[in-house]
Amino acid sequence: MQAESLIYTTLITTSVFLSMQDIKHKKVNLSLVLLFLGICVYYGQKSDVSPCFIPALIFIFLGSLYYLIKKASCFGMADYLIIFGVSFILPPDTWQYFLISCGFIGCILGWIYKKDKRFPFVPAILLSFFIVEYFIRL
Repeated sequence: MQAESLIYTTLITTSVFLSMQDIKHKKVNLSLVLLFLGICVYYGQKSDVSPCFIPALIFIFLGSLYYLIKKASCFGMADYLIIFGVSFILPPDTWQYFLISCGFIGCILGWIYKKDKRFPFVPAILLSFFIVEYFIRL
């Protein structure tokens, strides 16, 4: 139980720093993203949740489709890596809530940053992850 608390504390702390960096600089530190990914993989290995990579593949498909049409990227590499890490923790029956909340929070952030060409999506991903992890999975 103490190890699980330490893992969640580290996930929350890393998520706060990733979100702050993305909001402030519109880019994140790769070492923090890899730390988040490593913690997610470690926790996913210890839990009884089977990983579901279909939503990560959906994000990759949508990003590729957008790139082919607009010749510009719509997601950063950190977005893909964080969603890949989340796929180790969230069970398959909660992904619809995750995707809907990502879209909703992403729309709010897009509206807030409507003057910028790019807006931070990492906070939307991480906030959606914690909403689903703590409120939907209970």
